[in-house]
Amino acid sequence: MMRVLSVNVGSPKQVRLRNTTVLTSIFKSPVEGRVAVRRHNIAGDKQSDLRVHGGPYKAVYSYPAEHYRFWKEQLPDMDLPYAIFGENLTTEGLIEDAVHIGDQLRVGSAVLQVTQPRMPCYKLAIRFERPDMVKKFWQSGRSGIYFSVVEEGEVAAGDLIETMVQHPERISVADVVRLYRGDEKSPQLLERARLVGEYPPRPTMYATGELGDSLQIDPAEARRIIEDAVPRPVTPVYSELSQILQIALHRALTRQQEPRAALQDAAAGMRKLLERFELDAAPR
Repeated sequence: MMRVLSVNVGSPKQVRLRNTTVLTSIFKSPVEGRVAVRRHNIAGDKQSDLRVHGGPYKAVYSYPAEHYRFWKEQLPDMDLPYAIFGENLTTEGLIEDAVHIGDQLRVGSAVLQVTQPRMPCYKLAIRFERPDMVKKFWQSGRSGIYFSVVEEGEVAAGDLIETMVQHPERISVADVVRLYRGDEKSPQLLERARLVGEYPPRPTMYATGELGDSLQIDPAEARRIIEDAVPRPVTPVYSELSQILQIALHRALTRQQEPRAALQDAAAGMRKLLERFELDAAPR
């Protein structure tokens, strides 16, 4: 049986990161009662930057309670309350191997569609106060699940989760994680993943949004650098492309690297990734 254990929301918060200040909404807390599920978020939950978080393809994020047991073993000295991973829904029975990209689920009175796994950014390290947390999360393969909202409704702790529609390709969220981690290299699985469709927006938004605004780099230049490497979305490795850009952001924000150089290195890494999977990112 699949069900919701906790509904969690939060507002943007200014947090110091070395010599700069970043805005994050990863600090969430459980709420009581029924909560409205809207097209771009859950009522009371405000993303810091809709260009890189939230929006139609990341409106709701769920994380399995089953993974908390794993993390308690990995981080025995930490208190791990529900919502510490920044999830909107802490769930039971809804794990990455059991749902597929494009599946539609009824959660409370809302209908949600599975869009992609979560790719951790440096803000997870801020939440846990551990510089190694992004790497630990990435290596664990326990990504959680992002959803778009097909039908608005309400959700509360205790609500059941029911599968309404299964995508015919049956590419699980865990399959996608294994593909972009490089654990799974099956050409057949990769081809089926391509058929699922391009749910996420192009990764350029990470560069022109966070890098451009936080470091005052010219957005047009940032866009040109990244779009020269990836002019259109590539769904099977979208999250890994995003991870490359998040690493560039972290290096630039912490003054380890000049912003323009960080972007150029990210573009080179993205090209290598596409070559590795023999993927075509040329404009259509």
